[in-house]
Amino acid sequence: MRRNLKITQIISAMVFVGLGGLLQNDGDPFSEGREAHETYLLSLHARIAETGHEYPEGPEFAGYRDYIMTMNPETRRVPDKALYKAARLVDEEKRNGSLKSGYMFNWTTISSNTGGRTRAVMYDPNDPEQNKVWAGGVTGGLWYRNIIRGVDIWRPVNDFWPSLAISCITYDPNDTKTFYVGTGEGQTAVTIYRESSGRGAGIWKSDNAGTDWEVLGSTGEFEYVTDIAVRNESGKSVIYTGVCSGIYKGQIHTSKPNDGLFRSEDGGITWSQVLPDIPGTEIPFSPAHIEITAGNRIFVGTMRNIYQEGGGRILYSDNGIDWTVMDDYVPAIKARTRNNIPGRVILAAAPSDEKRIYAILAGGEANPANGFVYSRGVMIIVSINGGVNWSQVTMPLPRQNESEGQWSFLAWHALTAAVQPNNPDVLWVGGLDLYRSDDAGMTWSQKSLWYNFGAYYHPQNPTYVHADQHSLIYKPGSNTELLNSNDGGVFLTTNATYSNPAFKEVNQGYNTLQYYTCAIHPEAGKRYFMGGCQDNGTFRTTYIATSKEFSVSYGDGAFCFIDEDEPNFQISGSQNNYYYYSNDGNHNQIYGYNFDGGTFINPVDYDHIGNTLYANGMTFEGEFRDQIFRIQRANDTLLQAEAIAANTGSTVPFSAVHVLPWKENGNTIVFAGSQSGKLYRLDNAQAGISASEIGSPDFPVGYISCVQTGSTADQILVTFSNYGVSHVWETTDGGNTWKDKTGNLPDIPVRWALYPPGTENVLMLATELGVWYSSNINADPVTWIQSGDPFPNVRVDMLRSRKSDNHILAATHGRGLFLSSGAVEVSNRASASPEGNILLYPNPASDYINLQVEDESVNLLTFEIFTSSGKLIMEENLQVGRIRISLEGMEAGTYILRAKAGNKFYSQTFIKKE
Repeated sequence: MRRNLKITQIISAMVFVGLGGLLQNDGDPFSEGREAHETYLLSLHARIAETGHEYPEGPEFAGYRDYIMTMNPETRRVPDKALYKAARLVDEEKRNGSLKSGYMFNWTTISSNTGGRTRAVMYDPNDPEQNKVWAGGVTGGLWYRNIIRGVDIWRPVNDFWPSLAISCITYDPNDTKTFYVGTGEGQTAVTIYRESSGRGAGIWKSDNAGTDWEVLGSTGEFEYVTDIAVRNESGKSVIYTGVCSGIYKGQIHTSKPNDGLFRSEDGGITWSQVLPDIPGTEIPFSPAHIEITAGNRIFVGTMRNIYQEGGGRILYSDNGIDWTVMDDYVPAIKARTRNNIPGRVILAAAPSDEKRIYAILAGGEANPANGFVYSRGVMIIVSINGGVNWSQVTMPLPRQNESEGQWSFLAWHALTAAVQPNNPDVLWVGGLDLYRSDDAGMTWSQKSLWYNFGAYYHPQNPTYVHADQHSLIYKPGSNTELLNSNDGGVFLTTNATYSNPAFKEVNQGYNTLQYYTCAIHPEAGKRYFMGGCQDNGTFRTTYIATSKEFSVSYGDGAFCFIDEDEPNFQISGSQNNYYYYSNDGNHNQIYGYNFDGGTFINPVDYDHIGNTLYANGMTFEGEFRDQIFRIQRANDTLLQAEAIAANTGSTVPFSAVHVLPWKENGNTIVFAGSQSGKLYRLDNAQAGISASEIGSPDFPVGYISCVQTGSTADQILVTFSNYGVSHVWETTDGGNTWKDKTGNLPDIPVRWALYPPGTENVLMLATELGVWYSSNINADPVTWIQSGDPFPNVRVDMLRSRKSDNHILAATHGRGLFLSSGAVEVSNRASASPEGNILLYPNPASDYINLQVEDESVNLLTFEIFTSSGKLIMEENLQVGRIRISLEGMEAGTYILRAKAGNKFYSQTFIKKE
């Protein structure tokens, strides 16, 4: 049931009348800069609001949110390579130092059978059964699965690369144990800045079939690697990689030395750019796709660069140096009434016909409000003579018989094609859904439907495959087995020749979901979680892994809550102020309410005592300025929404909302932080709000990402998510005095904070580089430690805790959910090198590993070995001394050994070789 409720306006006469002077802090040294920043934000909000969406559901809004959250307020851009440099610094500190007295957090992954956006998939050429598959999430790193056609799970390769944004993967046909992986999702970066994708850190190489990896130093300035291929040239392996630059909301981040197709004859040590310049410029074409035909001719499909030039072309070469440019269809695209800016070109060569190759051409048009160019597939063409001549074929029409291009209306983002290995007339294409032509593009039939599951399932419709297709790969030599990757991970069919092929998800353990939020059930020991995901709605997870069957609401999942006192009552959110509720304890029967107002992932908190949501009201358009939405629950329903005056004078939306978990003399207190760095205390929120500004004059100009309270209403913590500012501030006297607690924390966005239950003076942070904690927030200076193995170097958006058993839930944006049993006080924790109280050698190891604890005060040792994904595979109790541990039966990869001797804990990572 969906209902639109009329908002009751409760506007105080004080609003906008002298209020700015009432709350103004004359001692704010940043006031001039803060006002300028607010003016800048309002100008941006006005532009983004003109896109015409009733609700901002387009991917540009995810990117816009992250831009205003993370940009350096002084330069108004996200600094180039800042996260990469921070990751390198952390690695260096881990090698040189040790984690001494304090706390440690034991993390395990919450298994998922639903994946996140995936562009890179590859059958392992070294598996004679062709059952092993590699895949890469755009924010979740590189993974492999040994048995794609049977019962198995995915395993992460390395969670600590400086960039987990995997864009492409290939192998050397002359040495199949040599793999290459490209990073950085250029498809979204050229059209928009979208933090749910990510910039890259060059190309990674393995020379032992994926066991060990190293970054190619010569590629460190490749911001976005769009594709990579290795070509056999007279017995020599020559690498070709497409490189482009990207835009961070109007600010250019350039790949160096430039865009283009880079060629290496020495395994990636040196490179030369080989494509010609775009006519009329001194800039090479930007490659979207590389394809090598059965006759070994190399083709490149281009894409628009950041200057909107160079799209719509096809280039080919026989020597990799001299290129023929085919731009015959550029005039036809430009002559169109709409979608007339030449865009991305995707290629598909026929393995059984060295002369046959297909191409999908995209055309776009600029949104006048924000300048973004959105592309659709506008034509499909084919060549039967190796690219010399081309002819146009038909395009698919969706089942709804919508207009041309609807089948691929996100062609800048989601577009792919593949030709059946043994029949050049069978062509698959993917945009929103999957389509197949059996007659070389003359006619088409739809083979997947993104919403055909759950309540929308109909047996006569095509099979369910998640929306937005990114790759199609046949098993080598097979006409029947076809791999597909999309915004929902990896799918497989083994009957691709059927008129109604059945696809199935093969995402077991593929923890690459991009979470914004999470919630944990209040009952001790209960395994019940909720989380809001980018483009995947909100999931609930119990003892069974997360899967689409447990999707409880749709769109982009926003804030979610499980009532502390009545946990059967649960709330999930979507874009803006759209909320769903359920009162059956399992979120099976849900009801939806649209309350208008708000921003994309709108800040909101739930008062578990008063059973009331308090949410930011202001929209990008400026509607409901300086207002809080109070949404009350009555008789197990959300019945009333009131837009109440916050009385703060804020001209920008609130960016963080926190309800004090208890009442002060019957008073509901709400804390609200703004996008420009102001903090307000809102008293009497259950009635008419009385506001006071309690932030520090020294607060940076920036985005308040989180507000938390400690043991009293006077202990308040505030975090900032921008680059280039101090990130953590705390007061213990209600805001009279504040202290900067940033300490040694790298300059990385902080999105959330948590005082973990069962501890004193401990603070945890959700950052762009995993979870960090301080074991003594009162120290001067504060020392921060990365939580580390097995927690990955991934963006973390939220931390939630359960007081009944001290459990902590972390929502990552690319690696799913992680759970900790809480903080464990330790007296010593070994360093990443064998210099502490634990020795682990040899490392890497093959058949066995020696464990030695150098501590005469303990006799009995308990040790556990975990996979890098957190799965316990070995546990034993032994006498302290030198212990030899057999690694027989363990697969090659990274493992964590955790040991307990007396009241002391030790932890160290080791590598098992083949």
